[in-house]
Amino acid sequence: KMLGEIDWKRTKSVASLWAYAGFTPDRKKVNYNHRLKAYCYQIVDGFIKHRTPKYREIYDREKEKQLLIVKRGHADMRAKRKVIKVFLRDLFIREKRPNQRCLIDRSHIVSSLL
Repeated sequence: KMLGEIDWKRTKSVASLWAYAGFTPDRKKVNYNHRLKAYCYQIVDGFIKHRTPKYREIYDREKEKQLLIVKRGHADMRAKRKVIKVFLRDLFIREKRPNQRCLIDRSHIVSSLL
């Protein structure tokens, strides 16, 4: 479902994919795919619950760093946002540069949604 939400013609860079998924610091711009953003949060929750090695490590490290700055709930959301952006970056590399070695594959994306 998630991969079907991405319009690869609109995503010329990783930053444009982040913006298309609603993960940009520009709060005025609301032109993003709401379903894609929801799928991203579902996927990151799966990464955390199933302790997916790379992404769980990023989450734990970022949450620990954020706990020094903000309260627990905010630290959790900031850490999830960081993992989502790393995941979308990996997905972009996988899609746009299929011959380049990447850290994820499509079967992993599907299994994380189950």
